Amino acid sequence: MSIKDRVKSLLKEADLYKSQRLLKESKSKYLEAIKLIQNNEQIPNRKSLINAITKKISTLDTGIVRWDKSSSTPEVSPKVQDLIKKLFTPEEKKDNDVVKSLKSAITLAKFGQYKRAIKEFNQLIRIDSVCVPAAKNSLKCIIEVSSLDDAVTQYHQWMNKNFFPNDKGLIVKQFLQDIITKKGLSISLDTDVDIEDKEKEEDTGLLGNSFMDQDDEDIIDITSIGIRFNHGPKQGEHVELDVSFQAGNVLSLIVSSKDKLLIDSLKIGVRLDDMDFYSPIAIFKGSGIVEANTRIESGPKRGDYSLDIKIHSI
Repeated sequence: MSIKDRVKSLLKEADLYKSQRLLKESKSKYLEAIKLIQNNEQIPNRKSLINAITKKISTLDTGIVRWDKSSSTPEVSPKVQDLIKKLFTPEEKKDNDVVKSLKSAITLAKFGQYKRAIKEFNQLIRIDSVCVPAAKNSLKCIIEVSSLDDAVTQYHQWMNKNFFPNDKGLIVKQFLQDIITKKGLSISLDTDVDIEDKEKEEDTGLLGNSFMDQDDEDIIDITSIGIRFNHGPKQGEHVELDVSFQAGNVLSLIVSSKDKLLIDSLKIGVRLDDMDFYSPIAIFKGSGIVEANTRIESGPKRGDYSLDIKIHSI
């Protein structure tokens, strides 16, 4: 990829993060673009480009301050949280109590109730069948409500207490390391704790198979998706969205209320036949079906929409 294309890619990523109200992530991409422009004299109009990006960052800074203030008390009452769990947690007959608890915690996280979600995920860490997805989603929530450093601290605490059996700790470690790498940071996850390196007694996959249908055991972590629309108001367009949470073959993402055309294009039951699934190791082609399209009524993402897309093929 040429320097010019790299800068364009960074600006596109920044705009995408901004559209999802991920203001700090957007700022990070803008700063990365400025650094790249400053270090390459062959880029024309460098000063004008840097000035334009700096103005975007200034606007973001104002939004980040407002966001931090509004996010300081995003949690709703426990009664409302219980109602959110009851109304929006999908259940299947085969689900046992542990799986239901995991799904309920994910529902809370999707609706911005991160603190209680973290508490419920952490209660599931000790349960072998769901420890991996519980740990992954807990780390995501910690990053959302606090910082990546706090997520790393939590990871080390788990490892020091030998929370994960067999090599499941390595799966969680790789998951967090991928997040760190994606953010362009250098943080070591190495610990002095010995993790037994022996063969798996059961196929844990990369997501915790107790939460997946038998046919979905090989699905790996999906960090973002791309959709090429062949229908509706977005026909002919390609849209990329970050995955907020993942439960087996169901991907949850947030769509800004400002993008009404995208929301209208992702009604419940819509089949998406031309999708890209981005993972830390590769890009996969496949299809999916929209299973949920729900307006968020509380928390920092109030007014936006929580969407669930079930992977149909990959």
